[in-house]
Amino acid sequence: MMPNLQSIDSEKPCQFARPLARLALSVFLLNVTIRPARAEIFNGGQRRMTHPLHITRSATPSNPHPAELFAGRIEINWPYLVERRPLTLQLYPELPAYLLLPEVHQLLDAATHPRDHLLASLLWHTGARISEALAVTTEHLVLKDQWSSGVLLDQLKKRGRPRLAKRQVLRKRWVPITDEAFIRELQRYIEGQSIRAGERLFPFTRQWGYKRITNLAARAGLSIGVHPHTLRHAFACNAVLHGQPLTVIRDWLGHADIQQTEIYTRVLATETNHLMRYMAF
Repeated sequence: MMPNLQSIDSEKPCQFARPLARLALSVFLLNVTIRPARAEIFNGGQRRMTHPLHITRSATPSNPHPAELFAGRIEINWPYLVERRPLTLQLYPELPAYLLLPEVHQLLDAATHPRDHLLASLLWHTGARISEALAVTTEHLVLKDQWSSGVLLDQLKKRGRPRLAKRQVLRKRWVPITDEAFIRELQRYIEGQSIRAGERLFPFTRQWGYKRITNLAARAGLSIGVHPHTLRHAFACNAVLHGQPLTVIRDWLGHADIQQTEIYTRVLATETNHLMRYMAF
């Protein structure tokens, strides 16, 4: 809600300066396209190297959503980030092993059963824990379009010693779903499996879900070990790489403390060469 300008104390003209400055910077950044590629730009016939996170302007969409503040799409040099991952994990052991988008697609392509493909897709698109994904029923899903679809996940992870167990309310969190192909996949699966209202999509145990994902990863032949939680880490890193606010990522993941979410920012911690380029030696 916008502040009442008439109620602002004239003796404190700077109390909104920092929030407004942050908002202006956010709007500027949201109107650009990040190109993490070591591109070559020709200017007057001369070749100039740019940083892997080069920023350029993007075009305005013809039919934007009413609440959309920007028109940018982020283009990422995935092979470069895959190559840099061993260095990143070596420098920052607190960052868990993660997959990048092309590797997740490779994992999904290895699925031979629609059920396995959907389970891996659900983990990848929502960042859900395996127990949360297995608890999803048709009543948890809202499947309409890319602006209003999503899943209401039950917050199943326990924090500390439970109190007042009889009166305890199960926490939930909302994760939007914007991939139209995944929305159609969910609709086809529910219809094809004749899943009725209130029934779970995957009426199996956590051990079954763990085994399905690890077997899928073995068939995909990925370079790092993969289990269901690896797709949660992949979701978080993917959100960071696409410039999503940490507070939003925290809510999507259901973290109690934003420090848990900040760990994933390490995925770009080695990309600081552009800062030193302007130093004289």
